[in-house]
Amino acid sequence: MEAQGIVDESRRVMNRAFESTVSEVNKLLTGKASSELIENIQVAIDEEVQMRILDVAVINTPDPRTIIVQPWDKMILKNIEKAIQAANIGINPSIQGNLVRCPVPELSLERRQELFKRAQSIGESGHISIRTARQNAMNGLKELEVPEDELKLLEKTVQKITDEFNLKIKQHLVNKEIEWLPPTSKKKRKKKRP
Repeated sequence: MEAQGIVDESRRVMNRAFESTVSEVNKLLTGKASSELIENIQVAIDEEVQMRILDVAVINTPDPRTIIVQPWDKMILKNIEKAIQAANIGINPSIQGNLVRCPVPELSLERRQELFKRAQSIGESGHISIRTARQNAMNGLKELEVPEDELKLLEKTVQKITDEFNLKIKQHLVNKEIEWLPPTSKKKRKKKRP
């Protein structure tokens, strides 16, 4: 692979890491109904087959506090209910007729703080993926036979891309902190830090 190909590939890998991080953080329960909260939960269709809820049902959010799951096959209603309970995301589903109603509970301050800690952990995993992509790109560039000054320029480019995606993850987490935590809890949390 040529030098520009290595740089371009590092950007693609870092972008995927960023998008995956944002997607995982956005799936955390925030007190608002969203199909993303449950759509990827695996449901047992039979003893051997498992599928995502998204693939076996229609998911609606009729109001900000409720998710409705209407499976195409009514025989799996109980399986969907069990799968959502087993996912341990703070939703207590119930079967009502031909659908599963999932009320989204109001989040306590403690729960919001737990979610933010989890979001930070997901963010750190994203940063690790980006650093790994950076290291792979740097190693790939060093294996090429290019002049030293060109190598330094390419390494600076990879570092700039790395910094860009790390900043994007950091900014996303800052936005989630603003969205999830009231100003008083942020001040209290910051005062605890040395």
